[in-house]
Amino acid sequence: MIEGGGMRGAVSGGMAMALHELGLAESFDAAYGSSAGALNALWLISGRAEDGMPTWTDAELGKDLMSKRRIFGKRPIVDMKTMIEQNYEIVSPGLFEAVLAADTEFHPLATDIETGLAVDLHDQVRDRESLILAARATSNLPLIGGPPVAMNGGRYLDAGL
Repeated sequence: MIEGGGMRGAVSGGMAMALHELGLAESFDAAYGSSAGALNALWLISGRAEDGMPTWTDAELGKDLMSKRRIFGKRPIVDMKTMIEQNYEIVSPGLFEAVLAADTEFHPLATDIETGLAVDLHDQVRDRESLILAARATSNLPLIGGPPVAMNGGRYLDAGL
């Protein structure tokens, strides 16, 4: 289990990086995470933890992540869609395919907005597109992150609710 917590995810990202550097990343059958923790789990099990660190530390990659100016616009204040769908691919082409091919199972947790319960989206991840949706769902902050992420008939928000 890798903790989330918004920008505190930089800490769990560092811990995931340490596991990677120690050669322990493949020692786990599954990696569970919510929000930023799920994103760090994604980097860890892909075997590309070092590629994920700039998403926490590179100001250029994060410059468009948050903007109060978007409060009245169409894009959310916190734009995880762009971060995951565009920036992750810029930093590490083939990242999502590496996660799908990994021996370690990826278990992103999210909140089902119909029930209010935490759910494991692992069984809904079948291909690149559904993996990206699951990564967005687990990190989609209510109110400031845009509408819930629709996936296989459900609608999901950040698991930290």
